[in-house]
Amino acid sequence: MPTIHGGLSPRPRISLPGSPDKTREVLNLASYNFADLAGSKEVEEAAIRTLREYGVGSCSPPGFYGTIGECAGGKGRRGSDGPRRAGLSSDGQR
Repeated sequence: MPTIHGGLSPRPRISLPGSPDKTREVLNLASYNFADLAGSKEVEEAAIRTLREYGVGSCSPPGFYGTIGECAGGKGRRGSDGPRRAGLSSDGQR
């Protein structure tokens, strides 16, 4: 079984049995931070802007959880053309 060297990180170093001095870097896909974005100020600021604009909620069939404007197509935007209607709701209406 491989041995992990160092602390928890998105790219830990491991060694294989029989070669404890020979390590290699691997990608830790079991981590919530495997893309190493958790400490990025740019990502944090973009997330805050997005939450302030859209809030949090589900994007699902309206009769089940409800639907936010982006999911229903009522508030979608494309470039500088401004608002547009698009998409179908779960009952087949535009």
